Amino acid sequence: MGSTDSLAPRYICPFCGRSSFNVHDIEGRYCACCGSASELLPKDCEHRSARAPKDPWTFKLDGHTAVPATVEEVGELWPQIEKRRVARDVLPNGIEVSTVFTGIRTNLPPAAPDIFETAIFGGSMGESRWKSSTWAEAEETHRAVVALVKARSQTWGDP
Repeated sequence: MGSTDSLAPRYICPFCGRSSFNVHDIEGRYCACCGSASELLPKDCEHRSARAPKDPWTFKLDGHTAVPATVEEVGELWPQIEKRRVARDVLPNGIEVSTVFTGIRTNLPPAAPDIFETAIFGGSMGESRWKSSTWAEAEETHRAVVALVKARSQTWGDP
């Protein structure tokens, strides 16, 4: 995929949230996935207004559960780091391990979406990152990475 693929025209179904780059779907405002034809609905139809299009690459949190979201919803959540933070540890040697919900899928289907990220800041492993798909998996990954950094610090004296 080229860097211009994200700029290509697409149709996002207002019912199921699927994206289509098919020129016929775009022109006809038709969704081959759920069979909806949004141009057939009156502008004030409750089905049109009640369901904003969901992008299959973006998510928000409902408690600790990730649910599909619009790009706008992710944008609203992004600056609220404490609402997205799963865990954060600053070790005695100054190395920080942080796990957050990103809300943006970085892998391809059919795999579960990688929407949580654990990162190390500082030390020789600084900027290393791990991805997770659920809050529970992210917590587990965070604990494992903290243990890894501690073990590495004790074994090799990594600052």
